[in-house]
Amino acid sequence: MTSSRSNLRISELSVTEFINCFSLLVVAGSISTSYFFGQIYKANLGLSFYWLLAATIWIIYTLDHVLDGLKLKEQSVSVRHLIHYNYRKSILPTIAALTLFNAYVAVAFLPQKMLYAGVMMGLGVGVYFLLVHWLKSKSILLPKEFFVSIIVAFGMVVLPGISGNMTFSFHGILMVLSMVFINYTNLLLFSLYDYENDQKNNLVSAAIQWGIEKTKSVILYMLAAAFVCFTCWTFLIMSPVKLPISISLLIMFNILLVIYIQEERFAINERYRFWGDFVFLVPGLVWYLLVQKQFF
Repeated sequence: MTSSRSNLRISELSVTEFINCFSLLVVAGSISTSYFFGQIYKANLGLSFYWLLAATIWIIYTLDHVLDGLKLKEQSVSVRHLIHYNYRKSILPTIAALTLFNAYVAVAFLPQKMLYAGVMMGLGVGVYFLLVHWLKSKSILLPKEFFVSIIVAFGMVVLPGISGNMTFSFHGILMVLSMVFINYTNLLLFSLYDYENDQKNNLVSAAIQWGIEKTKSVILYMLAAAFVCFTCWTFLIMSPVKLPISISLLIMFNILLVIYIQEERFAINERYRFWGDFVFLVPGLVWYLLVQKQFF
């Protein structure tokens, strides 16, 4: 949805707009997916980990929207950027306070190994904001969506794996790559659907850098690459958890493919963003139904 209302308020948003605007499904999905991989790698993840991961991802997405909103101000045609600009005086102090609180929680409660990995993730976030918002991002070979997909996959997959029994074997790397490609495909779909708005707002995205046709091709290549990695993984590992992993990834593949194919349907009211973010809820739900509740 787009808006020309410079004084747009949160109370005017629909439920879906509110969820999309504040990236709530991404936050919930980070908990679901990290829980899924934590169970796979037998990691003992406490509440502090889930809080830090969800809060950090919310900070990344929210700060990104605020910085874009500051570039556009009232001229933005995107509800998401307009809301973050209008509420910047409340959002920025919240981000600052949350960052300080998270730093305390990380030092106080995380194991040293996880703390070091979290610092690496934080440095990656810093590099992302430097490249995208302070340097000329149009000159960067890879679009910003690529960097976000790596950061998010690191938090959802690698951090739980490090805390558990994950080994950096070939099949372990294939699983990480599958999730990177899934996340990258998801963000490229958003870029494709947001093409007209980003063009009007003079924002840089993958679709703006490459054009619509090339972006569509890359989406299919990335989805195919994720599927190839997953297929190779299935032949390399023998595990009792292969079924829930396979079902989770296949559902995620299919949701993203349907979003790609049915462009007109998912363009309405930004359904593409809602269901694109929903894919990260799938792993935890599948694990709960197939393993914990023994659905079958």
